[in-house]
Amino acid sequence: MYFPDYDDDANRRLGSILALQAQHNGETCFILEGDARHSYSEVNATVNRYVRGLEQLGIKPGDRLLIFLHGCSEFIYLALAASKLGAVWVPVNTDYRGDWLAETINDTRASLLVTEHELLERIDEVRDQVAFGPQLLKSELSQFDRLDAGEPDMSHIHYGDTCAILWTSGTTGKSKGVMQSHNVWVRACLNNHANYETRPGDVAYNGLPMYDSAAWVANIYHALIAGIGVAIDSVFSVGEFWDRIRFYGAT
Repeated sequence: MYFPDYDDDANRRLGSILALQAQHNGETCFILEGDARHSYSEVNATVNRYVRGLEQLGIKPGDRLLIFLHGCSEFIYLALAASKLGAVWVPVNTDYRGDWLAETINDTRASLLVTEHELLERIDEVRDQVAFGPQLLKSELSQFDRLDAGEPDMSHIHYGDTCAILWTSGTTGKSKGVMQSHNVWVRACLNNHANYETRPGDVAYNGLPMYDSAAWVANIYHALIAGIGVAIDSVFSVGEFWDRIRFYGAT
């Protein structure tokens, strides 16, 4: 477990936190997904390759990356790569379809859409209603594996910059996109770190959908800022919940 100096503004950027964890806490497991285990060093290298891949696709600081995926490690890599690049990642509810999906895509004004085969039919149903940049399938992300894993320049990124836009549940009307800065995530996760009394060796368990901010505040980014592991399952199962907790050793 490594806990950076979060009083230093430069350490309140999500990409910088990942780089620090890789440097000082590299062998610790960060992402547990099924039988796979990915250390902080491995995740950081993969995220850096994703940065290069997104740049090759023309993504620039300030551009919006629309993520229409079920929960998976690639989702986390994309979000952190966007944060290192200075782009804005925008997750879309995987239950959306029809007009709600079309309106969300159009309101996002994305430069790139990343999705998966299982959700392609939803995109095809609204394709004549929407406008977005290139489309990249989850299965195609492996092409980034051959790219440079060197640390990108993050000096242009400020902790107050918007790094994500998450859509509300719509309980008071239609869903609205809420801009989230690096610092919003970090402040919330620091509170969780204290409230959960996080300790070395802890493993957070995430069965929440990754289009929901709670998945990131309570689990994924909480693990990142504390230097612990986070276990992810793409779906939540009431019947298998405790079996999954035991499987991952979640605390």
